Amino acid sequence: MENFSLSTRLFMFAVVTSIEYDLRAFLSTTPATIAVGSELISKSNDRNKEERVNEKSDIGVILNGLDLGDLVGLINSNGAILKLSNNTRNKINSILVEKLVPIRNRIMHSKPLYFSDRGTIEEAMRTLDKEFDFINWNELLKTKDKIYNNPEKLMASLKFIPEIEDTSIYHNLPEPEFDDTGYIGRKQELHDLDKLINSDIYPVVTIVGNGGFGKTALVVKYLYDFIDSNNANKFDAIVWTTLKTKTLSRGEFIKIKDSISNATEFFNNLQINLIQQTQNPVDDIISFMENFPTLLVIDNLETMPTLQVIEFLKRIPSKSKVLITSRKGLGELENRYELKELSSKDSIEYFRLLSKYFQLELHQRSDEELQSFIVKNLYSSPLVIKWYLTGIFYGADSNSILANKKKVIEFCMSNIIDKLAEKEVKVLWLLLNEGKPLTFGEIVYYIGEQDYYTLVDSVNKLKSTSMLSLDKSGIKYSINSLAKDYLTYFRPVSNEFIDMIRDKRMKLHKILETISSKNENDPFDAKSIQHNLDNPSNKIASYYLTEALEKSYQKDWTEASHYLERALTVAPEYFEIYKIRAFITSEMSNYSEAQEFYRIALENAPDDTTSAVLNYHLSVFYTVKMQEHIKALEYIEKADELFPNNLRIQLEKGRILTNLSKYKEAIEIFERIKLNNETTIKFANQYISKYLDVYLRRAQSLNFRDYSLKLSFLGDGLEKLDYLNEVDYKTSTILIKVLTEVVKLSNKDKEKSTLLFEKYFIKYKKEILKNNTGHLLKLKRVVRESEIKFQPDIFSSLNNIQKKNKKSYSKFTVENEGIITQLFESSGFIKNKFGKYYFDLEDFEYASPMKDDEVTFKIHINEKGKQAKEIDLIF
Repeated sequence: MENFSLSTRLFMFAVVTSIEYDLRAFLSTTPATIAVGSELISKSNDRNKEERVNEKSDIGVILNGLDLGDLVGLINSNGAILKLSNNTRNKINSILVEKLVPIRNRIMHSKPLYFSDRGTIEEAMRTLDKEFDFINWNELLKTKDKIYNNPEKLMASLKFIPEIEDTSIYHNLPEPEFDDTGYIGRKQELHDLDKLINSDIYPVVTIVGNGGFGKTALVVKYLYDFIDSNNANKFDAIVWTTLKTKTLSRGEFIKIKDSISNATEFFNNLQINLIQQTQNPVDDIISFMENFPTLLVIDNLETMPTLQVIEFLKRIPSKSKVLITSRKGLGELENRYELKELSSKDSIEYFRLLSKYFQLELHQRSDEELQSFIVKNLYSSPLVIKWYLTGIFYGADSNSILANKKKVIEFCMSNIIDKLAEKEVKVLWLLLNEGKPLTFGEIVYYIGEQDYYTLVDSVNKLKSTSMLSLDKSGIKYSINSLAKDYLTYFRPVSNEFIDMIRDKRMKLHKILETISSKNENDPFDAKSIQHNLDNPSNKIASYYLTEALEKSYQKDWTEASHYLERALTVAPEYFEIYKIRAFITSEMSNYSEAQEFYRIALENAPDDTTSAVLNYHLSVFYTVKMQEHIKALEYIEKADELFPNNLRIQLEKGRILTNLSKYKEAIEIFERIKLNNETTIKFANQYISKYLDVYLRRAQSLNFRDYSLKLSFLGDGLEKLDYLNEVDYKTSTILIKVLTEVVKLSNKDKEKSTLLFEKYFIKYKKEILKNNTGHLLKLKRVVRESEIKFQPDIFSSLNNIQKKNKKSYSKFTVENEGIITQLFESSGFIKNKFGKYYFDLEDFEYASPMKDDEVTFKIHINEKGKQAKEIDLIF
């Protein structure tokens, strides 16, 4: 069958009235006497405008006041007289009663049509004369001919006057705007809306969604269904008011004449629809809603400043309710329901039916092709689909329409983006610029940590507009396609913003590279951050943890706590946050909290290896901070069970056994540890210093008369230094302690003590003299008090040792020389009279740099200013 362009409701009205005409003719001309009950006669009399009807009236006059349902009922009730078979009666019920009568009522009462209604009426027009050939279908066939051959003449002859329906509820609902296809889909949304309207929890319900997503159509469809439902008696009135300012006509968006533009007009318009009692429209509206439970419907609220409206909504009486459609929410006052784009099934169905209605061929494509086209080009929006097909119908080609989407995009997104604050626009820019969903932590990092709470408000406001939505995981935010295209056309991302995001991305990448390198070199370091690349939230949290550690090295506990809270907000289940928090808290001497944070970290550990690392850190905590060596042993043994034969765990276990005076067991563990070419200088020094310490303590535990054995143990310990290529500061401290013990024994064995002392003092003189602890001054005193005749240069170097005084940077008058004034975990500053020089620890040419070291360096200029490179110690 060919398609035709008659208005759907007019076309269906023409067919239905023709069917009614032919059924009246059939009943009035049958030879048998038709029995018409008193109920139908009374109904006919109420509807008959020309003359009064009673039992004696002509059958034709009576039938004129009856509708399709009444006429079909008469045929059924007089089936025996009309000699209708059971099969014919069944067909009458299935075709006329079940299918056509409900459609007829929707047509005549201006109720929303279903998307299948038109097809059902078309089928009836084609087949009724064949299904029921005992009826003369002259009028239906004439109408059919006009539809095919002369629709303009049929249009001119039609006068559609909707029937006034008796309802128990007053309403001023608009006529549905979706007659062209009937209402399609949204079954779940209609169900959800019904639950919200019938709930007594929230007095205000807001349907939020992009322009063109069908908010108004959904509400109109629902309210007409509600009027016919069992819950209609919930309200005495449904009062509709619209604030829409533009509409789609012939493919163009035109301004609506006399549209409401301010709050005064809005309240005056509402007052006109209700009862005017005073000069105060708001009071009159509230009074009406108090006396008559009312569902007040406000369509397109976003076109108006909402402050006055919000104050009005706060006064809504308890038995009344307000239903709003808007492109943005109102806040806590409402129960907000987000209407998204059409589902794939519904959007394809709507596209096909509208294409058929406009007599186009565009629907003759596969579902896959249509789905891809609709999602990519039409945003799965019913309004944009209609805009596109209307444009095709009026002669434009597809490419030119799609190339000029600015107007439809502006219509859908106007009154939203142009009213956003700068911070909110930047959030949208960020998502547009990155081209992928982002976590809230990423948004905070890129837009600015200092405006954290402002960003929380900004993201919430954007969610209320439906431009921003969370994915199924509830973690990542994305921006919808309409918003993306609107920004591209009307609010493009600025170059300055792009540069800022690039710089932040590079900074984050560099930090993560540093973290990764540190993890690879020493995963057991208390400052190492594991599993930081598992997800975007962990990445951002790692950045905050790095900042927290940096602030803790500077003893800025307030800022350190600030960054820890940021990390916790971004990734609350990330175990590293609690580990680093425990470490920093312990540095603040808050040991009770530190224990609790370590416990939480352990509970969130993702695997045995991580759990082993955390048990290791707990062991170190109990050793260093609490001096509870038995407790420390308990945790290091747990770590050993989870990660057997790990060198760091074995090393710590040896230290704990040393502290517990279990020297033989400690030495057995240390002997099993083998250094190789891949061993880092840091680990080698940690290992040798602990190995040396156990021999020192073992020697110190002996009675003085066992001096020979003491010297033997001390000598064995010093021999371990031969494994080192470089001695760091902590190892030099243990070395000084051992040499002090060696000198003390010189009164018992002068020769052996002298040889041992001179060998290792001369070999490690540079590292020893650089040590600025009190242990070096003690060594100087012990050497002076001994009877040993040391080499002159040894005496000379020891005599020159003075108590370290604070050095002044102003004495350094050469630009590439200075003093280390600040030293953090991975960076610091050198100062001289010319200024301050930033450095990274990786730029040192010697091991274990310390604060107050006098150094020489090369100067480089970068984005941080002056930076020191190739730093070496001045002797």
